[in-house]
Amino acid sequence: MYVVGSSYRLVSPLWKNILSKSKLGQHQKWKNIFTTVSPKRLLSNSRHHTSTLTTDLFPGKMSSFKIPKNICRMHMLAIGCALSQKSSFLECSYDTKNQLRSYSDNRTSTVVNTQNIFSEENKCRVQRKLLTVKPVKRVVPQHENPKDAAVLIPLCYVNNEPSLLFMVRSWKVPVHKGEVCFPGGMKDATDLDLSQTALRETFEEMGLPMERVSLWGNMPKVPSKKDGKIQVTPYLGFCGDMDLSKLALDESEVDAVFTRTLASLCDPGNVGSTQFRAGFTLPVFLGGELRIWGMTAILLHQALTILAPGMYNYKLRHVRPMQPS
Repeated sequence: MYVVGSSYRLVSPLWKNILSKSKLGQHQKWKNIFTTVSPKRLLSNSRHHTSTLTTDLFPGKMSSFKIPKNICRMHMLAIGCALSQKSSFLECSYDTKNQLRSYSDNRTSTVVNTQNIFSEENKCRVQRKLLTVKPVKRVVPQHENPKDAAVLIPLCYVNNEPSLLFMVRSWKVPVHKGEVCFPGGMKDATDLDLSQTALRETFEEMGLPMERVSLWGNMPKVPSKKDGKIQVTPYLGFCGDMDLSKLALDESEVDAVFTRTLASLCDPGNVGSTQFRAGFTLPVFLGGELRIWGMTAILLHQALTILAPGMYNYKLRHVRPMQPS
């Protein structure tokens, strides 16, 4: 059992006892729940899950046992820590008002800069922030049965400079030829979850070993098509020192790879926006040989907002067209 924060220490003794008696890890149903369902979703339904779980584990003994609503989330955190050991559970905490804390940067001592952006302290701050980040505003309808895809946003050092890794799609692929993107693709039947999809696709496309990537967490899903048929889950992952010459590119999918320093991406002179007549505005990143736009720019904008507050201050604004008098 991990001890994580005051809330976890509060409920740890109870669940240590429950876990030792019930062998929670052997209950495949709950193991699946805690390894596939997002912490945010579990916590939002914590009373239901806690009640159902205790009944499942101790039929006839705890069916009448009611955990107070104001501590159900604490129990979900403790169970999640014990069973899944997910970093997103391990970094979660609880405040006196029984709400998940929204860790704004003025509540921490972390001042993010190029010296500490990939530090353990900033990693923990990012993981907490990922629990409260809001989804991108939809401009496409919600599809009934969208397909899942995932991408990796690779954080790395290049010549000791904090950077991000991008790839350029091959001209041989059927869609988005020659566009800048992050590695990733569609989930297939062999993937246990979407994080494995992101890691597998990254390895297949550019030969970056899965074990080299330390996942920090994921941002909310983003619809990738105008019809909303595909939803993409972006993962932040630290890859250490990056030598592009050692990557093995799949030439059928990847034309080239390149990196951009975080300093250049956060430079206000390199960030702009494009406003579309359909009524939405998207960011665009300049300053390098290739323009970064479209979905990649949306994901990059959101990632930089979470990863580098203070360094990246660009605000995406939509200007309403003037109405004729």
